[in-house]
Amino acid sequence: MHREWGQLHGRAATADLSIFDTLDAAAAVLNNTNANIGQLNQAVANGLRDVDAGASQLDSARADAGMWLQRLDNVETRVGGQKLLAQEERSNAEDLDMVHAISDFQLKQTGYDAALRAYSQMQRLSLFNYLG
Repeated sequence: MHREWGQLHGRAATADLSIFDTLDAAAAVLNNTNANIGQLNQAVANGLRDVDAGASQLDSARADAGMWLQRLDNVETRVGGQKLLAQEERSNAEDLDMVHAISDFQLKQTGYDAALRAYSQMQRLSLFNYLG
């Protein structure tokens, strides 16, 4: 099932080319005692070309895997941050001192009511009331 030199000869490297098949085919030609120097040179050149193409494909696959791992790390970081924020919000809600919260709310409500009354009284004043 290994490629012989005739199958490898003149064939450009393709995406489905196996590095192991390439090495087997080159070794078969090199072990062939009937091969002439031209055949040997061509087999070595084709083998080197296909090994380089395979290495390039491997580098590309590694880059793709690295990109996906980085994406997963980014998602994990983002989800972890959201989980931490949700836990902090839950903790703040559970640890709320109700007496202090009601007191604080009433104080703010009183300030708001006073500001509304002052604004309302200022609106009723006319220039004559102010001068008089």
